[in-house]
Amino acid sequence: MTRSKLILGTTALASILTAGSAFADITANDVWGDWREYMESFGYDVSATETRSGDTLTVEGLSMTIPIPEENSELSVTMGELNFTEASDGTVNITYPTVLPLNFVGSEGGAEMVNGTVNMGHKGLTVVASGDPSDISYNYSASEMTLELADFNVEGEKVDFVTFSATMSNITGHAATKMGALRSLEEAFHFGSLSYDFSFDDPESDDNLAANGTYSDLNMKLSASIPDIETEDPLEMFNAGLAFNGSISFGSSQGSMSGVSEGSPLNVQSSYSQGGFDISMDKNIFNLSGGGEDGQVTMTLPDLPLPISYSIGSVELDFQIPLAKSDTQQDFTALVHFGDLSVDDFLWNLFDPGQILPRDPASATFDLSGKLRLLTDLMDPAIQDSDDFPGELHAMSLNSILLQFAGAKLTGTGDFTFDNSDLTSFDGMPKPTGAIDLNLKGGNGLLDKLVQMGLIPEDQAMGARMMMGLFAVPGAGEDELNSKIEVNDQGHVLANGQRIQ
Repeated sequence: MTRSKLILGTTALASILTAGSAFADITANDVWGDWREYMESFGYDVSATETRSGDTLTVEGLSMTIPIPEENSELSVTMGELNFTEASDGTVNITYPTVLPLNFVGSEGGAEMVNGTVNMGHKGLTVVASGDPSDISYNYSASEMTLELADFNVEGEKVDFVTFSATMSNITGHAATKMGALRSLEEAFHFGSLSYDFSFDDPESDDNLAANGTYSDLNMKLSASIPDIETEDPLEMFNAGLAFNGSISFGSSQGSMSGVSEGSPLNVQSSYSQGGFDISMDKNIFNLSGGGEDGQVTMTLPDLPLPISYSIGSVELDFQIPLAKSDTQQDFTALVHFGDLSVDDFLWNLFDPGQILPRDPASATFDLSGKLRLLTDLMDPAIQDSDDFPGELHAMSLNSILLQFAGAKLTGTGDFTFDNSDLTSFDGMPKPTGAIDLNLKGGNGLLDKLVQMGLIPEDQAMGARMMMGLFAVPGAGEDELNSKIEVNDQGHVLANGQRIQ
């Protein structure tokens, strides 16, 4: 059982606990059979006692065990009574006890290492299954659901210095599974709010930590195709059709973390007006994108016991990475953006009490794209034993670079191609051909201010100006420099037409 399959299996377990209608006749046994087959498809060994009374199937002593061979361990989860009741309209109602204990046991080498209980509670939870045996849908709603760590033991010793709880309110959702060559899964959840609370108090020291937070208008979506095969090789799973696409978005969020680490205080308060991320993966490509807006953070850290506060207008990440071996070139992208970062005057005054530097918000953007050819599948476990990148870089474009701070602004774009048959001209690197254009505004002014503040000696500033004179030429405006760094077909490196290598 691979780690990736364990993660998906854990998601599957969470899904059936909050499963949630199409309209055709199905039976209680159909729904329970779908659950069982679903969990077994992820490698769980499922056992339970089934009792039929009239139109209700009762499942007791449900136990699910999943091995983790690479760690010579396994994880088992057991839970209380579940009832599947057939309704007159051809649907099945699934009912849970008001508090459903989820008991877990982690073993290593046959010896029990950890065990505990998480209680799942609910108010007004309704779950209705409908459809037909090969295409079952679930609708669910609840005014509230809770999770609470009720018991936790490590190697037989009770751990009572860790607490965790979470509360979800105003829940609606839909889930559907469909059998075919691949099992398909579609899920969509909405939570009016989600809050969590965690604490840790080390009994052997003064270290402690408390964290809590809330999210409003939380939406979660997942679609997946799951092959019915047993393998420890993630490459086999993806080649058999494993694929998923998920997203999380939220309205506003607030978080708080405080404690003591090695005698020093720790305190972090944060909030965002909205945010989220999207993630998808199949045998060919991995995509991850996300971000947040209007962030506010205040913190005191052990290594810097002074309060730091900052705000950030936007954070954005976007990555697309090919995964499959190919004879042709494939696209990749990488974007990192931090926009309108501002720190409070207290921090500014620590190193600029005379307010010499402009205190405009800072921004940074790196936007890259290119083409590469993979010689080996990145999901192949064999590449873990190699330090070499299993592919060839053929092209890279700097779509945008932006560094803006204290009155200075650097921007640039560029394009390069790479000759993988020439690994000698640049000491083992494929020979590049292309150019990058850079524009710097306010650079000399920033240097002058840093010298005035005493942060840079005049002789070092003079050296920096000489370097800028070597690699740049004056631009159209005051205190503006342009630079074109080029690598030509002969492998020569030029700055503004002048050869420097």
